[in-house]
Amino acid sequence: MSYIAASTWVQLWPSREGVLKGKEIALRTIESNPMLADGYIALAQALFNFDWDWEGAERALRRALELNPSSSIALDTYGNWLTAQGRFDEAISVQNQALELDPLSPALYNDLGIIYWEFRQFDRAIPHFRKALELDRNFYYSRNLLGLAYLWTGKRAEAKAEFQALAQAAPDLPWVQGALGYFYSLTGRPEEAGKALANLDRLADTRYVTHCARAMIYVGLDQKSLALDWLEKAVDDHDGWMWDINVTPWWDPLRNEPRFQALVKKMGLGKS
Repeated sequence: MSYIAASTWVQLWPSREGVLKGKEIALRTIESNPMLADGYIALAQALFNFDWDWEGAERALRRALELNPSSSIALDTYGNWLTAQGRFDEAISVQNQALELDPLSPALYNDLGIIYWEFRQFDRAIPHFRKALELDRNFYYSRNLLGLAYLWTGKRAEAKAEFQALAQAAPDLPWVQGALGYFYSLTGRPEEAGKALANLDRLADTRYVTHCARAMIYVGLDQKSLALDWLEKAVDDHDGWMWDINVTPWWDPLRNEPRFQALVKKMGLGKS
């Protein structure tokens, strides 16, 4: 699970390195102990984050929950899977079950917020992102989405404060630069967005930089062709941030583009 998370959410290295290593370990775990739920959870994470084997991932998650119905990690992973499929009511129900089991987890509050965020219910997402940050002030992903939720509900001052805090706390995370560039472009600061692109070029000299980071900025700048160029690279690399391509608000301006629709089809996701 650590290998998979490090190459999907955290983006320390490409998914082809981390997720495939995690999948290999998960399969060995299942072979040595087929009654351990965690092996199936890790396998499911690899199957839907990298292989886009949605049916295989669901089978693995159902098996994990049969073996350990009280696993908050299995429920959280299943909630992500349901979100990717556009099954929001079910995802919210499953995520609430996970939180009942582990009510002090910032990641679970964040993921519940993501479901509402993906469903464009930004007002309902905000309290969950704030709760995640209350539990862990360095939960950067929640700060990013909280800032955007504020922006999209007309709270521009609050949004600016969150992105200023994000820029100070984690300037060398590529996805943070992508999020900052996106925010700058949406708020009429194209020069600052350009600086974020330059920062990504600088970071790429020393570490892995997800293609999604540049795609975010170009979407914000309304340069759709360039955004799609980078999204196509992300799909070719099976980037760990692509699992929710069919539902996330990031890519809404691209949804009517044939190239975008081809990417959704390539990943085996129907129209939600």
